[in-house]
Amino acid sequence: MNTTDGLQPPASFPLGKMTAAIFLRDYWQKKPCLLRAVWPEIENCLPVNADELAGIAAEENTEARLISGTHTKRNWKVEYGPFESQDYTQLGETDWTLLVQDVEKHYPPLKQWLSNFRFLPSWRLDDIMISFAASGGSVGPHTDQYDVFLFQASGKRRWQISDTYNPELLDHEEIKVLREFNADQSWDLEPGDLLYLPPNVAHFGVALEPCLSYSIGLRAPSRAELFAHLAEWFARSDDQGGRYEDADLISNDIETSTGEVDPQAIMRVQQLLNSSFSSSHELTQNPDLADWFCQFICAYRLSGSPEPAHITLTESKMAGLLADGGVIYRNPWSRFCWRSDNNSAWLYATAMKIECQPQLAELICESADTLDLKHKNISLNTATIQVITALYNKGHFFFENND
Repeated sequence: MNTTDGLQPPASFPLGKMTAAIFLRDYWQKKPCLLRAVWPEIENCLPVNADELAGIAAEENTEARLISGTHTKRNWKVEYGPFESQDYTQLGETDWTLLVQDVEKHYPPLKQWLSNFRFLPSWRLDDIMISFAASGGSVGPHTDQYDVFLFQASGKRRWQISDTYNPELLDHEEIKVLREFNADQSWDLEPGDLLYLPPNVAHFGVALEPCLSYSIGLRAPSRAELFAHLAEWFARSDDQGGRYEDADLISNDIETSTGEVDPQAIMRVQQLLNSSFSSSHELTQNPDLADWFCQFICAYRLSGSPEPAHITLTESKMAGLLADGGVIYRNPWSRFCWRSDNNSAWLYATAMKIECQPQLAELICESADTLDLKHKNISLNTATIQVITALYNKGHFFFENND
């Protein structure tokens, strides 16, 4: 794998000459945006090429798919990894695509790409998916419920989009393909080009020649997902979030038809739901809501999770290792976010939270695979050591020579 240029995106990536302010104002979650030549040299310094992608897809813990077929024939077939070389040979030279999710977790240096998306909240970034398509390869016309940046890394791919479409899908259990698709616009992307698509824009990509595409997706939980997790969160509390009450009943309320749920009952249900958190609209005055959401978003759409350290460390042992120049690595499967709390901060990682200083919390949430304490002038005081030790013991950090 290329460990130099391909891991250091230029300043022009991903928006080219467009400023973040203009992108957010005119395009973000509003309309598609085609950006030409944001990284024209990428084909000569691919951090993960087609053979290396196949190697990742051969690993047991990788989420990989092979999708073959065409929209004309409607003969879509989905297979799931791990894959061996003969799996590709059997597909022939056309009309198939290999897709691998979470590539930056299997190859952590690739996470440096995400640092170029600082114009978006970092906790919104999901993963880097890489796909290799043979000529004619496609996953069919479809929509996504989230924002996505489609970066052409090698070869050429034709992208067609449609703002208006019939949402009816083909009858297929494993792939969501639109039954009908009529393009409004069409572009041929070459290496270094990038296409941004907001949610719910129908799009259809077809490889014009063997090509690699890197996709950076955003996390956008649905209301159903939020409520489902919120229900689990309430279930763990002593009062389970409170119960329905009607102490304000009067005789007129119960003089209704047998079995009728009257408007007053529905209002009480709504009041119970609304009273789950503070009635204030200020997030800083809703610590319960903030606490729940930060814990939720660290685990949302995460296909793997860190395991606790095999050998836990004491704070004094950790202090000694750091003083001796030990390099801390972030677990690629860990997600972090933080929120301010007066002059302090709450740091959240998958399945845990801990109080720390905002500067340390921000450093921990960066996308680099190592934790550079010296670069940010973080003092190795007792509070810092406590936070790092706790995260290490939970499996969110590790040293290079860990067994």
